[in-house]
Amino acid sequence: MKTVYIRFYAELNNFIQEKYQFKRFRYLLPDNGSILKIIDKFDIPLENIDLILCDNKSVNKFHLPDENSKISFYPVFEKFDIDGLSKIRENSLRNTKFVVDVHLKKTAKYLRFMGFDSLYSNRFDDEEIINISLEEKRIIISGDRDLIKNSRVERGLLIVSNILDKKLRKIIKYFQLEKEIKLFSRCMVCNTVLKKINPRKYDISNYLIENHKCFKKCENCNQIYWKGSHYRKMKNKINKILRSI
Repeated sequence: MKTVYIRFYAELNNFIQEKYQFKRFRYLLPDNGSILKIIDKFDIPLENIDLILCDNKSVNKFHLPDENSKISFYPVFEKFDIDGLSKIRENSLRNTKFVVDVHLKKTAKYLRFMGFDSLYSNRFDDEEIINISLEEKRIIISGDRDLIKNSRVERGLLIVSNILDKKLRKIIKYFQLEKEIKLFSRCMVCNTVLKKINPRKYDISNYLIENHKCFKKCENCNQIYWKGSHYRKMKNKINKILRSI
């Protein structure tokens, strides 16, 4: 047997026991054991792994680590371009778009408020969510462990908390979205990008026009938005979450 030191990053921690999560730990590997032996041991779908580093070098699943090797497993990179680095697949899977399951309606609303392309429908079933994710290269956000662990899922994040702030914090932190947030840029109802409008061309009260400077419209569902008390409440929530990261 040989000793190696393992760490799983970001949402890959969803698949392992809590005592191993978010830290490097010691593991005994058979002398002829490859990286694949570790993946099988921890029951992590290979489709969820985008990069493996062994002693700071990118390797594939058949690589044989040395004694005291440090092995790091990374999920789909949604912010960093690792094309040409990963040995797992030819092209990295990064692209920050979401499809959100039926139980996370408010989470989808806030993702849209932050400017992230987030599909949601209370009619989506698991099979449809997976198909959308694969066809449109979207990250699945779900509280369903079985859905996230489905062998067809290439990218996904398991959300186990029932508290909205914790859900949003986990998403922002895992995908490093802090600098990508663009408040007030996407319709919270239908996900369409908003366009700035002249409020005097629409049926908007003079009181609102006189007290608010910026108005935007969704050209898909005709919803009109302005930076009122609801906007400020949602913005304050996001700012509080960002300060905690």
